[in-house]
Amino acid sequence: MGIPLQAESQILLVKTRRQVGFGILAQDQLGKTLAQYQTQVLRSIPMARPAQRSLSGIIEEPDALMVIQVLENADQARTTLQALPTVEWAEKLQPLTLFSDTSDIPNDPRYTYQSQMIDTMLNFMLHMPIKRSIKVAVIDSGIDYAHEDLFGNIWKNTAESANGIDDDSNGLIDDIWGYNFYGAYKGDGSPNPKDGAGHGTHIAGIIGAGVHNKTGIAGLHPSVQLLNLRFTSDTGAGNQLDAALAIRYAIEKQVDIIVCAWGYYLANTVLRDAIDDALSQGIIIVAAMGNSGSSRLEFPAGIPGVISVGAVSSTGEWASFSSYGEHTQFVAFGVDILSTLPNNTYGTKSGTSQSAAIMTGTIARMMSAHPTLTKDELYTHLLMAADPIVHPQKNPYTGYGILNPETLFKTLNVLPESQILASGWQAEKITPTSVKQEDIWVSVLLLPWRLVEGIWRWLI
Repeated sequence: MGIPLQAESQILLVKTRRQVGFGILAQDQLGKTLAQYQTQVLRSIPMARPAQRSLSGIIEEPDALMVIQVLENADQARTTLQALPTVEWAEKLQPLTLFSDTSDIPNDPRYTYQSQMIDTMLNFMLHMPIKRSIKVAVIDSGIDYAHEDLFGNIWKNTAESANGIDDDSNGLIDDIWGYNFYGAYKGDGSPNPKDGAGHGTHIAGIIGAGVHNKTGIAGLHPSVQLLNLRFTSDTGAGNQLDAALAIRYAIEKQVDIIVCAWGYYLANTVLRDAIDDALSQGIIIVAAMGNSGSSRLEFPAGIPGVISVGAVSSTGEWASFSSYGEHTQFVAFGVDILSTLPNNTYGTKSGTSQSAAIMTGTIARMMSAHPTLTKDELYTHLLMAADPIVHPQKNPYTGYGILNPETLFKTLNVLPESQILASGWQAEKITPTSVKQEDIWVSVLLLPWRLVEGIWRWLI
C-alpha cells in the first residue's frame, strides 16, 4: 500500500475543518504540508456531522478524520499541521495492549475447578433471575465463536449474509459474526473476528459460557448476546483508532455493555470521543485497571464515567499486579480464573482483564434481573453492594471494594430462582435511603458459613 507501514508513532490522526470559507489558500497550505513531510493519506473518515449551511451562509462540508502516515519527522509534521486553520487537532496514533495473563449446581464438568465461583459467593449470581436479553460487546482479540461453550451466545447479524455484499448498508461487508477492525485505520479489516490471541475468548467465557449444558465451565450470564469485535493482532497489539471504530460499531448495534480489557497510558481524542458517545447513550463501559502493579493512569479505565476494575484473589487479597489509583472504583476476582480458550479448550489466566469480565457478567445479570434499571440506578446498587477491602473507605487499591452478591439480591429486591436456595433465606429490600453498612454485615453474618480448607465459605 505505498510507503511501508511504520509503527503507530509514525501515524498521525488529523481532524480537519473543511469549510469553504477558509479559501483555496488554506486548503493549499494543507496539501503543501502533507507533501513537505512525505506523507501518505491512508484513510479519510467522514465524521458524523453532515454538510450544512452556517449562519453566515457559508456551506460547511463535513469534518473529516485523516489517517496520515509520515515517513520521517512525525513530531514536527504534527506541530505544523496543528497550526493550520483547516486543522482542529493533530495527534500521534497511540497504541493499545491487552491486559493479558500475568501468570441446583451447574452440571458443567469444569465448574468445580472455577475457584472464583465455588470458593466465593460469586456462584450466587447464577441464581439471579433473567428477565431480558443483554447484549455485551467484547472489544478484544476476537472470540472463537465456534467454541463448544460459547457458540450459542454469540450475537449474529441477521441483516447480513455471506455473499460479498454489504446487505445492511453499514459500510462493512459480511459482518455476520461481528467484525475484525484490526488494520481498519488504514482501510483494512475483515469480517472474520475469530480470536488469534486467546484473550478475548477467555473474557467471553467468564461473561457468557453456557450453564447446565454439560460442557466446559459456567459463565455468569448463560443467555447473554456476545458481540464479537476484534481490534488487535495475534500478539494482542492494537491501536486506539481501530478500538474507537469498534466502539462506534457497538453503539450502532445498541449494546448494553462494553468491556475493555486493555489500555495505554496515553489516550487519543478519537478514543475519548467514542467512549463519551457510548456513555451519553446509556451504555455501561467496564474497563480493566491494568496489570502494571503501579499507580500509572491508563485509559480507558481513567476516563470519567467508565467503571474501572482492579483485581483480588479468591481469598480477597489485593493482587500485587493490579494497577491502582484514585480512579479505582471496584475490584473483582482476577487470580487463576478458569475460562474458555480457542479450539474448544480451557485454561486459567490472571489479570485485571478477568476482573473486568467478572464485573461485566455481574452487571449483565443485574440488568437482566431488573430490566428497568437506569445507568445511574445501577451504579447506586453497585455502591450499596460493595464490601470494603483493605480500608473501610474508598481507597486507591480496592476502590469501594468487591461486590457482595447476597446484598445485590436485596438492593435489587429480587428473589433467587433456584430451589437450591430454598433454605429459608428471604430477600429484604434495601433502598438507597435505608442501607447501612452494618446492615450489610449483619445479613451476611447470619448466613451459614463453614471453614473449608482454610477458607470461610458461604453454604447455599
